[in-house]
Amino acid sequence: MAFACQRNSYLQEFSSEVVSCKPATLKLPPPKEGGGKGSKAEGYEVVFKDTVLFPEGGGQNDDHGWVDGGIPVLRVTRSKDEAIHFIQTSVKPEVGQTMKQRVDWERRFDHMQQHTGQHLISAVFDKINAPTLSWWMAEGRGTPCMVELDTVGLTEEVVKEVEDTCNRHIRDHCAVNVKVYKKGDPELDSSKTRGLPDDVAGDIRVIEMVKGSSGGEAEELIDSNMCCGTHVSNLAHLQAIKLLHWEEKTKKSKTSTCLYFLVGGRVLNYLQDCHDRERHLTSVLSIGPEDHVKVADKINRQAKSSTKKLQNVLKEVAASDARRVKEEQLKYFCVHRPDADVDYINTLLREVNDPEVLVVADLVLAGVGEVKTGGQLAMAGPEPLLKELSPGIFATLDAKGGGKGSRINAKAPTFAKWAKVEKLLVERFAEQLKTSETS
Repeated sequence: MAFACQRNSYLQEFSSEVVSCKPATLKLPPPKEGGGKGSKAEGYEVVFKDTVLFPEGGGQNDDHGWVDGGIPVLRVTRSKDEAIHFIQTSVKPEVGQTMKQRVDWERRFDHMQQHTGQHLISAVFDKINAPTLSWWMAEGRGTPCMVELDTVGLTEEVVKEVEDTCNRHIRDHCAVNVKVYKKGDPELDSSKTRGLPDDVAGDIRVIEMVKGSSGGEAEELIDSNMCCGTHVSNLAHLQAIKLLHWEEKTKKSKTSTCLYFLVGGRVLNYLQDCHDRERHLTSVLSIGPEDHVKVADKINRQAKSSTKKLQNVLKEVAASDARRVKEEQLKYFCVHRPDADVDYINTLLREVNDPEVLVVADLVLAGVGEVKTGGQLAMAGPEPLLKELSPGIFATLDAKGGGKGSRINAKAPTFAKWAKVEKLLVERFAEQLKTSETS
């Protein structure tokens, strides 16, 4: 039996009894803004007699929502003919308890648009001998989805023709019908499948896209495809389809084409995001949108030229620093240059080239120029001395890295305590000098 969400994809609320419930922990993804590690949520895995929340499957992402007013449902997965809901709550739902489910409709409708749009795109490409191998539904307000096509050599003209055909079917408000068949029904032989779960149980659903009708008979069958997902009831609800870019990929000597697309609300969101970026660039560059690329190219060339000049200067500085080490016969040299890059370190160590001299050099990440952002650290010198000093220096800077022989490389998240590193070296070599004088 199909779930309530499959019988009526526009149903937003539904009440059902709890069939089973067990404690569970859900690993949450890292936050979209700021990165960092994901957290964990504690709750219960609940199975209902029926559900308005779609479990992940057939290429479609799962629904999110709430039960009993405001208890979050953060994940819905499928196991054969059961939908398993992860409910974030400290209060255990009881078996036999009736709970009211409510779907996150904005998320659901977006998924319906992207999924039905993929069916339409695949159907049109099928007619030009470019069958679909797989597809991927992205998350996000303006994030493109992807369909993998068994073809190569797509052209702008072909993609434009497919896009125009898809949008013409949308304008013609073609119907999207759902038919249900028993397993083994010969009617299923005429339908395709692009990702029906292998362990699907119960009846088989076929999604048909039909253009017009005359005397009760379909004028044109656009597509007939087995699918377990949720779909719009009419292509007009897709609003629009935009095909973006594509790229060929080769895996195990087979080459296919990944085509990225947007449907419905994501087209509008993508357009708004592009417009916002365009206005911001206009303000930053003080020039109209039509000249953004030209000005950006010019700035990029100037930046590369300036970077090259800076690198040359820093190499000269590194060579000068190395001469000072040799001329003054320094036992150690400690330097922090926020404006340098790895070329400075390599030039300095290459020019010194003295295993009896310890050289400690660091730099921030390219172009950042601030101590608090951290960067790279390199140490070169006698191996016993490196083994002795590196643990203390790494601990001071919270650096991580390693090496063997006469050089150690590491990364430090901050150089705010660089003065402590300098003090550590002053004390270490002052003690060595004192010992030498005594002996």
